[in-house]
Amino acid sequence: DDMGMQPPPAKAGSLEHFVAFQHLVLCAVQSVEEKMRTAEPMDRTQEEMHREWMPLIREYGQLVKKSAVAARPAMVGETITTAVDGVKYTEVTVEDHFSWVLRAMSSTGERYVVSQEVFQRDYDDTSPELVHSTAYVSAEQCEDLMLEGFRLFRSRHFLWAYMLQDTDLWYFPTGRFETQFGVLPVRAGDYLAAHFPSESDIFLVPKRSMEQTCE
Repeated sequence: DDMGMQPPPAKAGSLEHFVAFQHLVLCAVQSVEEKMRTAEPMDRTQEEMHREWMPLIREYGQLVKKSAVAARPAMVGETITTAVDGVKYTEVTVEDHFSWVLRAMSSTGERYVVSQEVFQRDYDDTSPELVHSTAYVSAEQCEDLMLEGFRLFRSRHFLWAYMLQDTDLWYFPTGRFETQFGVLPVRAGDYLAAHFPSESDIFLVPKRSMEQTCE
């Protein structure tokens, strides 16, 4: 019968065994490659960003100081959307009585939420000032901010900052990475940033915001 026509199994160490083993390895490699091609791409994690990008940010980036920011206590239940030039970066619903809403003193005017711990670490909360006009924020805008409860707080923190190039974007298969603020989209010209000296988290700062709110 047909079973009697099958060749005997290849002996270990024989040429036939080597060829069979090579064929098995090739099939396994092809299977892995196929899975990689069809797998859903993943957002880069904070662990990956810190391991692979922090050394590059230190070597090719620059150390900058953040300028003053307008801030007010956050209200439980309010939702703050961070958007710049039509690009939505984060959306946060406040869940406690201790967070702060920050408004960049730039033409982009983005708002974002930070914890009380972060706010007190990064800004001098002992001497709030009236919000005053700048080259990027008009007197009328300042009046509106004051009515909302915003005051001006001086910065006391520095950032590592690295401008993303077109050639860097291949690293982000989904065009995004994870941060403490949520998943952020990356664009050439925006900056990867990390607090100095802690380097505890890598996040993103839009190009215009970086250029207008850092010294």
